[in-house]
Amino acid sequence: GLVPQQALLDVANWYLQLEDFDSNQVLENRLR
Repeated sequence: GLVPQQALLDVANWYLQLEDFDSNQVLENRLR
């Protein structure tokens, strides 16, 4: 099924413990 993109970003941010992560750093967001 489909998963909201923000949910995936939140999980990735939590697992990877990224500092200062912004959704603008995701390539797919920049292509829109």
